[in-house]
Amino acid sequence: MPKTLNITVPRLGRNRHGVFFVRSPSYVDEQGRRRVVQQSLKTKNPAQAKILALKYCLQLAEGESMNQNDSSDKKNIYSVNIDTGEFSANGPEDHQLMMEFLRENGEFLRNLPKKSFAQSTVQAQHVAAVPVADHGKPLRELVNLHLQKEAATVESKQTVREKQVTLEEFMEVFGENAGIRSITTQDISMRWVPVELKRPNKKYKGETLSRARLEKRRGYLAKFFSWAKTSNFYLSDNPMALKMFTKAEIRAEANPYAEFTYDDLKMLFTASYVLDSDKFPVSSHAAIRSPS
Repeated sequence: MPKTLNITVPRLGRNRHGVFFVRSPSYVDEQGRRRVVQQSLKTKNPAQAKILALKYCLQLAEGESMNQNDSSDKKNIYSVNIDTGEFSANGPEDHQLMMEFLRENGEFLRNLPKKSFAQSTVQAQHVAAVPVADHGKPLRELVNLHLQKEAATVESKQTVREKQVTLEEFMEVFGENAGIRSITTQDISMRWVPVELKRPNKKYKGETLSRARLEKRRGYLAKFFSWAKTSNFYLSDNPMALKMFTKAEIRAEANPYAEFTYDDLKMLFTASYVLDSDKFPVSSHAAIRSPS
């Protein structure tokens, strides 16, 4: 299997369907609104997406170097879709930059789909501006607000402290400046859950957190996202709603030993003590009355 590219690629993003895309530099349109063009990479494979995005960034950087002494505003940009061979220009100056790029990268262009390239040249000056995605407020800001609310309503200081630690470690995974709306259920499954399952147990060295503890931490985060959704900071369904473990799985971990048999009970207690006690299940009483 190919190794995963453990690098951060600029301008790379992923939509709610898991398909990757690249973002062009933003610009301000004639109405004063900031815009950005997003080009789909048409793949859900992270490694392939990183390679395509790196190619895009390289070509974009080469295009900028040809015009590094130009003081024109940032709306004069062009975008390139490496996967489909589609080129988009915005305005005459942008079109000129794009044509220079096309002339100087003939070998690269020969490997692009001919149909896509032909269509892109016809549509070069007809770019549909896409609004910048609103990823919402940064996690750090909302975590602070939530903890203030919890400190004012939750009586146990220990519980508030546990929630704070859980939220701090959650931000270590996604980054405290990540917009809360950019975090999806898929991100939780692919990025947060694997980290949690390996979370070391500070009380018992060499062990990971118990299932009960992990589920408790998930509950803290579920409450955080529920609060964010109620406050209109988060618009999608709660990404922490799916439990990590069922009650049966938690009980199985907490009680890993088999029940005492009749012979075990005889070794520990007399038959009359077991029959008179309400600490043993009825099945044990029946076994004592009718021993095999």
